[in-house]
Amino acid sequence: SLAESYPVVKNVLGQFNYKPFEYAGADDAETVLVTLRASAAESLQHAVATTSAKVGLLSVRVYRPWSEADLIAALPASARRVVVLEEGAGLYAFNGSLYQDIAASIRFGPLARDQRPRLVSAQATDFGHLQAAHMTSLVKTAEQESFINLAAEPFTAQEETQDGAWSAVFWDLEQDGSSAAGLHDAHLSQHARLSARVTRDSYHVGGPVVHTQIQAGHTSNHQFVSIHNVSLVKEYDTLHHASPNATVVINGPWSHGDEVEGVLSNEFKFKLTELNAKLYTIDAARIAQEVGLNEKSTHLVWEAVFLVLYQRAQNAAELLANLYKEPQSGDKAVSLAALVTDVVDAVAKSLTPVELLPPWTILELSDTVLPALPLGRLVTASGQESQEGTSQVDSWHKAAWQLMFKDVYHTKEAIRPDLHENNYVIRVAVNKRLTPDSYDRNVFHLEFDTTGSNLKYELGDALGVHGHNHYGDVQNFLDWYGLNGRDIISVAHPENGHQEVRTVFQLFSQTLDIFGRPSKKFYEALAEFATEPKEREQLLYLVSPEGKEDFKERVDNTVTYEDLLREFTSAKPSVEALAEIVAPIKPRHYSIASSQKMYNNQVHLLVVAVDWEDKSGRKRYGQCTRYLTDLAVGDQVTVSIKPSVMKLPPLDSQPVIMAGLGTGMAPFRAFIQERYIAKASGKEIGPVVLYFGSRYRSMEYLYGEELEAYHADGTLSHMGLAFSRDQKEKIYIQHKMMEDAEILNDYLMNKNGHFYLCGPTWPVPDVKDAVVHGLTKYSGIDAAKASALIEEWKEKESYILEVY
Repeated sequence: SLAESYPVVKNVLGQFNYKPFEYAGADDAETVLVTLRASAAESLQHAVATTSAKVGLLSVRVYRPWSEADLIAALPASARRVVVLEEGAGLYAFNGSLYQDIAASIRFGPLARDQRPRLVSAQATDFGHLQAAHMTSLVKTAEQESFINLAAEPFTAQEETQDGAWSAVFWDLEQDGSSAAGLHDAHLSQHARLSARVTRDSYHVGGPVVHTQIQAGHTSNHQFVSIHNVSLVKEYDTLHHASPNATVVINGPWSHGDEVEGVLSNEFKFKLTELNAKLYTIDAARIAQEVGLNEKSTHLVWEAVFLVLYQRAQNAAELLANLYKEPQSGDKAVSLAALVTDVVDAVAKSLTPVELLPPWTILELSDTVLPALPLGRLVTASGQESQEGTSQVDSWHKAAWQLMFKDVYHTKEAIRPDLHENNYVIRVAVNKRLTPDSYDRNVFHLEFDTTGSNLKYELGDALGVHGHNHYGDVQNFLDWYGLNGRDIISVAHPENGHQEVRTVFQLFSQTLDIFGRPSKKFYEALAEFATEPKEREQLLYLVSPEGKEDFKERVDNTVTYEDLLREFTSAKPSVEALAEIVAPIKPRHYSIASSQKMYNNQVHLLVVAVDWEDKSGRKRYGQCTRYLTDLAVGDQVTVSIKPSVMKLPPLDSQPVIMAGLGTGMAPFRAFIQERYIAKASGKEIGPVVLYFGSRYRSMEYLYGEELEAYHADGTLSHMGLAFSRDQKEKIYIQHKMMEDAEILNDYLMNKNGHFYLCGPTWPVPDVKDAVVHGLTKYSGIDAAKASALIEEWKEKESYILEVY
């Protein structure tokens, strides 16, 4: 029976230091709070630990089977009242299941009548707002009442701030390079009572989210809120603890409420108005680019924002320079000081106040309750004990334990926690070949359904596809190498050492590029495992200067990691070692072939399957295009977004000239869709010119019917189609551009048009010559000046090349 199984379960759990009831707080507590939710316990534990009242917290970790004896044993003998905390909407006093179980255990259990604590029911939708200051009110209320509404005063009252006290909070996605800003700013504060607290959710979908709070003195609300990735305002209640008139900064290029309105949630905008917050924007990425910071150093921009905007530090540059200063002199010291000064000056000029719009006060709000803090989740507790950079193979039982008892192991399922990008899972809706089956090139069109994924993309962005190795090839390799694909391997994250758990089959199909080309480092690493002296000598020879030509031949012949393992059979690294020395699969990026304005919940790709024969006659395949080719409708795909410089001109009236070869047509399909939508909405659009090139019109006129329709309705004002093999003489896009030299000159020189080329690199010089020809013939400038003008356009991003 269930009751009989409890001692067995308790004994097994005890081996993992897991107790059915866990108590924390005063040993002589008179008031004990009881909660079932781990998230509630996490929020309350800090409040209980920092109060002077005689309060304890009892966390129910195993709800079924229920043991009244263990509940009674976990309660301190001093307990005079038990406050049962239950989360959720729609509960009523005394009818919660936890309350009823505790009531039965206390009233009908082994306690004598005079030892039974009084029961109190306390309810709210969540307990994240409870602080140490509320404990006194909670205890006093529990002394007199049997039901407490924690969603009402005084438990929602904002605590008054001591003179000189302040609190600042920073919200980050770890991969953005900004998450160190909060702690660095804490080092710059001179306040005597400064504290800092970092909460990190390693398993947040889209990359680890980091919440950093720095607090000076005693205050419960944040006077400064810095949001470094604006997407977080739709996932968290980032303003939950913000004080009235708080200063709020968001990262982005916007300068007016109309511009920023679309990226903020209604709840966030309403809260801004409710608080009468001072909203600012700053484009941190632009500043970093202008001053020459790499993406991992973006935190420096946000450190300057805090000092300049909130601290009003007149010596911000000096403070930051001292923070980063190491023992150095001369040019290095001058260079550091100059860089920091440039950052501070750029921040001071770029901070833009945004007026809150009146309509934000009357928005329709969602009933969804967003969390006020990220969960503090690591991969596994065992990761703290492991050596950084190590891996370990186990049976599936260990992973099962970690999933069953997530609170002990801090376990969470996640989308590729090894990746830094914001990742999304989307589904295949269409996988359609565009070229005839008889044609030797497989060009295909993919449509993905993004519903529920929160994936957003801009015009010109590329979709990073995290492709899998071919499952059949993976299984063949595992069988040959003697590995069980169902075994579990824990791989240490190279940066933080946390253990990431997956099956061996997942490791080789989704993570390791086992069928990719190895670098010289792998040859050297493999030599260490070779037990045959001749094989070890050969591996080291191939990476030596003497073996340069032989190594190059192997690269040209696409020798893979697997090929080397099969060739040098005395070198057989363990699977743990392979996880360390085989490079990971990198995402392949494809220009997005759709506008999200036209396809709100879709993203489209245009892809050509890559295959070839090596010198030995073996058929080889492009890793990711093979994966994409095999996708079926309904399959899930992990993707990320890579921004691009391929953007339309600022004004709809500016001419757009596009030149695409083959699948280079992809971003221009999105461009045309965007201009079509603008035209359909009544806007006046400028000329849209497309030059498209492929081999045969009958085989590779990609999206031909769409293009003809856009041309017929006037969206496409002109098309120059070049099918190189449809006639005896070869015709390429540059020839079509030569024919239109006068038009191109007019659009580029007189109408501020933008020019784009997408596709392979080989036509770049010929295309440039065609543009130069038009400028020299119709604008009367020489070739050197025309070339210089094109370079100037490149700097201004009005002459854009995206070639590969």
